Amino acid sequence: MLPLLPLVIILSGLYFLIKTRLFAPKRLKRSVKSLFTKNTDSGVSPVAALTVALAGTLGVGNIAGVAVAIMLGGAGAVFWMWVGAFFSMSVKYAETVLALRYRCIENGKSVGGPMYYIYSGLGKKRIAVAFCVLCICSSLGSGCVIQSNSAAVAIRLQYGVPPIVTGCILAVLCGLIVLGGIGSISRFTLKAVPLVSMVFLVLSAFIIVSNASEALVSFFDIFASAFSFKSVGAGVTGLSVMNSIKQGMAKGSLSHESGAGTSAISHAAANTKSPAEQGFLGVFEVFADTVVMCTLTALVILIAKPHLTSLNPNDGISAAACAYGFFFGNTAYHIIAVCVLFFAFATLICWSYYGICCVEFLTHDKKYSVLYLVLYCIFIALGAVTAPEFMWELTDFFTCALIFLNVPCVFALRREVTLETESYFLKNK
Repeated sequence: MLPLLPLVIILSGLYFLIKTRLFAPKRLKRSVKSLFTKNTDSGVSPVAALTVALAGTLGVGNIAGVAVAIMLGGAGAVFWMWVGAFFSMSVKYAETVLALRYRCIENGKSVGGPMYYIYSGLGKKRIAVAFCVLCICSSLGSGCVIQSNSAAVAIRLQYGVPPIVTGCILAVLCGLIVLGGIGSISRFTLKAVPLVSMVFLVLSAFIIVSNASEALVSFFDIFASAFSFKSVGAGVTGLSVMNSIKQGMAKGSLSHESGAGTSAISHAAANTKSPAEQGFLGVFEVFADTVVMCTLTALVILIAKPHLTSLNPNDGISAAACAYGFFFGNTAYHIIAVCVLFFAFATLICWSYYGICCVEFLTHDKKYSVLYLVLYCIFIALGAVTAPEFMWELTDFFTCALIFLNVPCVFALRREVTLETESYFLKNK
């Protein structure tokens, strides 16, 4: 499935780019304006819903995922992350619009996501059930084990804390916050995500500016490596290019989750009345996640890579920590460890919410949600001591499976997306 992923993302993204004219000047203007729109309604604000979605995307994928992609696919993998992000923005917009268009009010709260628009919009209950099952499995894998393991590794490397201790603490804290529902989750992400992101941004930007010449060389290397057919023979280099495309698209999709439909679940909880306006926040989510955060991480790793040896291509956290540590020494290790811990914890909280929404859609019974949360917390503890290599492969599988299931459904409802977009701009002329 992984080799077909670029084709699915590019073709579906291209269609929605053309049909919605997403990057037309007036669209871009409204997109920026939506970031600063105030909402006085009660419930989860649009921006708070965005931070929950960002908590799910601004996770270990931005640090470990980027490092793994570069080590396995070379610098060219970053270029294909950008390509995937560009086309994924329109897919993210479409699935967010559909999530709000078909959401329901249950127990006084807005709930929605792919399972709702697949069931209500297409009348395909079995496909909706399949999505929920895949999402639950993915929540226990990429949303839980990968995050817990990465946080535990970062804390062990820097502070020597046994991984099982880190895992158990994360499990307890996650359970306490998630029990408070989407309100409790959004209050945490609204404070934690911007703060930790800003620390990571400042640290990365300082390294890049301080090493401007090396950063420029690395930037050009990204483009050169993406299409390089020099010296090695066409066959070997062709495979190398395909590997760059595959790794860039796959790890980019793991990071921003466009097409998988999972972040649409958090956007559906927003108290906004405009699906299109929340869709613009979905576009910003992909931009912030991949174009900004992943690029900064990638440039730091590429600048430091020639000076580093014996890096495990499957241990992204250690590789990223070594890259930042090369410039700031032990101080960087402290900062990266804390950033990874908070990013991973925010992602753990977000994905547990996705899993709970899917469980409730399947069972319509709160007690099963509690059972799922208990299982999720157990996986957090176990994930801290699990070898990450197999889990990265499993994560790629579930991400691809969600995309291949969700994107055709979004495409089948393409008329709804176009009508909602045009209606919004007619009202806001």
